[in-house]
Formats: sequence, structure tokens, C-alpha cells
Amino acid sequence: VLPEGMGVRETNTIGYQLETRRQLQPVLSHDQERLCQLELDGKPRLVRGVAGSGKTAVLANWIMQTLLRLVDKEDLRIWAVFANRSLQSLIARSIEDAWNNETNGQAFPWEKVKLVHIREVLDPMLQRIGQSMDAFGYEYDKAAEMVLDRSGVDGIKPCCEALFVDEAQDLGPSALRLLTNLVNQSDPDNANSRSVNIFYDNAQNIYDRKTPKWSDIGLDMRGRSTVMKESFRSTKPISEFALNVLYQLSSMGESADHK
Repeated sequence: VLPEGMGVRETNTIGYQLETRRQLQPVLSHDQERLCQLELDGKPRLVRGVAGSGKTAVLANWIMQTLLRLVDKEDLRIWAVFANRSLQSLIARSIEDAWNNETNGQAFPWEKVKLVHIREVLDPMLQRIGQSMDAFGYEYDKAAEMVLDRSGVDGIKPCCEALFVDEAQDLGPSALRLLTNLVNQSDPDNANSRSVNIFYDNAQNIYDRKTPKWSDIGLDMRGRSTVMKESFRSTKPISEFALNVLYQLSSMGESADHK
């Protein structure tokens, strides 16, 4: 059946092909399906994946699962933190789609889920110590480092039950450490009982942030990490061409992420 307003003569155009594909139900890869159905236990998780591997789809399904698991908890607060403002609508749409598919179209409880840009986390904390994000620009890690130096970990008060960080490579170790301490421990005697879910892509580390040592952040990721290696955004020839151009422009042999 042709989309409304689209005639037969237009069926060979790229626009027609894109429009009809948008109406199809996506088919998940084996990795995507396995991770989307993974039963979360309220402890940290790390998903590393290349661009276009489906990390945001997994994040959305995990938020949906966390909501259903903790739905009876009073004053439930779930945060999804990001550093790229253009991703906000994609994250919101992905979360709502995952929720609708699971609940047959029930209204999404946005009062329990908050999408937060990292600046919105850091700026109030900086203001309390007489600083502002305006002085740091995109240096989120340096801003978080100053907050931690001035306030200390004990000065960071938990404010959510679960945290999901998209494109975490844009943040840096200090920012991730600060965010981790914003999450309540489900078990007061277990420091690794925070529901901190991190989605990371070393290859998209455009700010050249250091790859964190997770134990320094307070997270034990042993046996709790997954790598998504297959990209569905570009064909292999396009990806190879892009990498070949990149290697001619920069010395990738010096990159810790590349190694």
C-alpha cells in the first residue's frame, strides 16, 4: 500500500524508499535482541559499541525495563544523561517507542524519567562553589574535577535510583565519577549496588577524553560489560573509506583508543 499522497510514478525515488522503510518495524540483530532482553539486577553495566550498533535502542529498553521493575517505588527517579543536545529528541523517542511496544501504548510516565544534559548537572554544583559552566565550555571533565575537589565525594548527594549515560566517551573520568555518586545504592553495604548504565564508544571520542578506569570511579564492571561490534549505520565500504581518510589525516598509531 502506497503512503498517502504518493503516486505510483514516484515509487523508484530515494524519497519513496526512505518513507516506506520508516513505516516498517525494525528487526533487531542478535546482539541487540540479547541485550534488550537482558534482565537487569540494579548493578552497573557497561555497553561499548561502534556508531550505529544500536546502543541507544538498548538504553531505551533498559530504561523501560527499569521503570517496570521499580514502578511501585515511591518517588522513583531515573536519569538519562547526555552531552550532545541534538541526541535528546532521539533518546526521548526511543524510550517512548520501547515503552509503547511493551505496554500496548500506555502513556509514558515522564514524571519518573528525566533527560538531563551534563551542563544541567554541573552548573548548579559549580554555582554552589562560586563557579559557572561558562568558564569551562565543553570541558565537562575539568568542571566535574573542580566540583569533586571542592566538595569531595561525600558532598555529592544521591538524587536518582538509576542512571543511564549515553555517549559517555564525551564526558571523561571525573564527570562519570561525579554522576555515579548521584545514584542511590540499593544495598547500603554493597558499593557496587548502584544502577549505573554506561554506553561508550571509544571510536567516537572526539574530545579526546581519557578512557576511565572503572574501579577508580567506584564501579566494578568485571563480567558486566558487552561490546557491540556491528554497525548498521553505514556499509562496510563506506566505513573503510572513512577510516582510510582518517588515518591519512591523523596518527592513529598514537591513539590509546585505537590501540
